[in-house]
Amino acid sequence: SNQARIARFLEARNGKPRVRVVVTMKDSMRKCYEEGRLTEAFFKQLSTFEKLFVPPLRDRLEDIPALAEHFTAEACRELGMSVKALDANTIDFLTKCDWKGNVRELKAVIDKAVHQSEGEVLTLPEEILDEKVHLDSIIRNIDAKKGFSMDSALGRIEKLLLQRMLKAFGYNQSRVAEALGTTEGNLRYRLKKYSIPTSRRR
Repeated sequence: SNQARIARFLEARNGKPRVRVVVTMKDSMRKCYEEGRLTEAFFKQLSTFEKLFVPPLRDRLEDIPALAEHFTAEACRELGMSVKALDANTIDFLTKCDWKGNVRELKAVIDKAVHQSEGEVLTLPEEILDEKVHLDSIIRNIDAKKGFSMDSALGRIEKLLLQRMLKAFGYNQSRVAEALGTTEGNLRYRLKKYSIPTSRRR
């Protein structure tokens, strides 16, 4: 019924250039029509539209730096704070993500990062980071002769490694402890230390 209303509106707007209509779809119009997701009337109306295909974000990685900077500035303005900087390591990491949710997923990650970052530099949410990102950050600080908290930096890497091991071994702590060459007691201590869930989250 909604498609019928929109189709009637599109038909009635002929000759009214001040009205601009933009329609977005994840799949092609032809596919939507053949699968019964578009009515024939609506499909015929949309067929007259100028079409633009936008590749998924993973196929246009060169757009990520500009998009990340835009979303960062936008989120900072909404929160009334100064714009946070994105370092080269952060940009490099973002360009290596799959982004199955396309630009919307990237924006959600940036928005969350802006809310969580306390300093002047954007800090990505922990759940999308990996240990290589933190290691690269440590090496970069060393090369730049900058100080950093070794306990905190190594702790983040250890936490990520433990999370990866748990997932790899199906959250079987005995197997994880054996693979790490440590005792189950030591493993449990470290899991508690970093507040790491010991089972799959439902």
